[in-house]
Amino acid sequence: MTRKKPFSASQKKKQLQQKRDKKREKEQNQRLYELRKEQQADNASASSLAATNSAVDDFFGAPDTFSRCNHRKRHDKTVNFLELVSNSSDASQLRSLFRRESNEVIQKRKMWARQPLGDRTKMKPRVLHRFKSVDFPVRPPWHESYQKEKIEQKEETHFVNYVKDLYAAYGERLNHFEHNLEVWRQLWRVLEISDMFLLVADIRHPLFHFPTSLYDYITGTIKKPFILLLNKCDLVPREVQKRWVSYFRENFPKVHICLFTSFNEDSQRDPSKKKSKKARGIRKKPDYTLVGKLWEKCKEINPVSLVSSDTFDDLIAKALSKNENSTKESEHMKREDKVHASDAHVTIGLIGHPNVGKSCVLNALVGKHVVSASYTPGHTKRFQTYFVHEHVKLCDSPGLVFPAIDMPKQLQVLCGIFPIAQEREPFSAVHYLAERVGVEEILKLPFPADATEDGKVDPTLWSGYLICVAYAEKWKLTTKRGRLDEFRAANRILREVLYGNILLHFEPPADVSYEVPEKEFAKMGLSASSDENRQVHEHNGDEMTSDEEDNPPEYSHHSSDDDSDDFPFQQDDKEDEERTTNTFSLLQDSEGNTV
Repeated sequence: MTRKKPFSASQKKKQLQQKRDKKREKEQNQRLYELRKEQQADNASASSLAATNSAVDDFFGAPDTFSRCNHRKRHDKTVNFLELVSNSSDASQLRSLFRRESNEVIQKRKMWARQPLGDRTKMKPRVLHRFKSVDFPVRPPWHESYQKEKIEQKEETHFVNYVKDLYAAYGERLNHFEHNLEVWRQLWRVLEISDMFLLVADIRHPLFHFPTSLYDYITGTIKKPFILLLNKCDLVPREVQKRWVSYFRENFPKVHICLFTSFNEDSQRDPSKKKSKKARGIRKKPDYTLVGKLWEKCKEINPVSLVSSDTFDDLIAKALSKNENSTKESEHMKREDKVHASDAHVTIGLIGHPNVGKSCVLNALVGKHVVSASYTPGHTKRFQTYFVHEHVKLCDSPGLVFPAIDMPKQLQVLCGIFPIAQEREPFSAVHYLAERVGVEEILKLPFPADATEDGKVDPTLWSGYLICVAYAEKWKLTTKRGRLDEFRAANRILREVLYGNILLHFEPPADVSYEVPEKEFAKMGLSASSDENRQVHEHNGDEMTSDEEDNPPEYSHHSSDDDSDDFPFQQDDKEDEERTTNTFSLLQDSEGNTV
């Protein structure tokens, strides 16, 4: 047996370094091999794609590309639109896609945001825009005998032709709408398997979240019950709720209306008490009284004869019992048995725009936290089904932006269907908001000193850009070089609107002759004392404590459909940006007109 040789620490370190170098060289060679293989495949398919790409360039504008945003990689990746459609069945491709606006359009909006607001009394009352909804892509006919590849190819061809015809007919009048075929496929599946539909809309701007083409398709083509759930009703006065109910009853007679909010008045917190970062995970307690009234509406329009009314009676009793025994609710949920499915059941599909609270509504209907919810649009990736009863199944679909024309793109940002972190130019959205809401008064912003003339402050000189400058000055928002960060200030103001701290709500058109009876309105949801539960907390912004320098205060009662008692406003901007830039991408756009 040979004697062992001594092996020092330096020799061991050198051995490990050589081993790592060898492994690194092997990985580099493997990546080079894969890259050459991809280039060869691209060259082989370039000739076949050239003819098709030229047709797409006619309506998308050359080059026909989109930039995919990713929170890990800051650079844009250019991909062909047809390659996106053909690869949309891949799980990694399931993210919402919008057209990318040109730099000329962005610059025009920046200049518009610098224009003085002037006299803003002409903008009131805040009546929602009368935009037009266009037909959405319906799944082409198919048969069970078709192969999977044939069905997918037929859907791809149909969708590309649909988008081409849409841009040929309306061009730049179109709003930001969904360009990913796989997201539309999720809606098609929900439309096929559901027996009744629950369209969730934010009551602050419900007509914006109500696609008339979807209403006509469900009530006219497939002839299924349609329920409109006006969510977040704790944010608007009772009279506004009543006028919106009257408007939908008069203009859409086949719709059934329910009022809803996940915010329970018993769980209302004192807004003057600041929460620590550790308290963000506390979820609000839903109001199960409203859940019971929603089940009563489903019982009234029960579309499946196989499901008896006793099924909904059980759900109503369960919701009321949860509201009464709310103190032991969390312990009961942990011990609750799983629901076993039955062959005879009714499926209720939850559909609507992103960020309207569909997942929060589903959690309230199930009676426990089963799906995650977020302020980030597109948080729900694929449709999910849950049995709330052995005869009742809920189907939560991803948020989907329907096409429409003559709709302000700034309103899409303010309504939360476009991710704020990806907005290339947020100043025009703040300007649009300031035309309708006194933002500088709510936030107690002093007029920027550099913008005054002879030391005199003229309120008509405010603009969306100056509001962002004043906000950045007040809260010391600066870049690494010490300059004011107006962009970050604009993002924070837009998030205040999204969370409900700055209330922007619209009223229905004045030409509504029908008025819903008080007794019928009371059966839809909220009690008469809902206005009394809405508290407004104003922060004295003259001085800022050391704890508030990085955490701007809350200004008013906030939205009801978040997952935590605290707002993400207390998070770092870097953390918040990473949380919101992983769901949406942008498609290349030619120059267009802005509202």
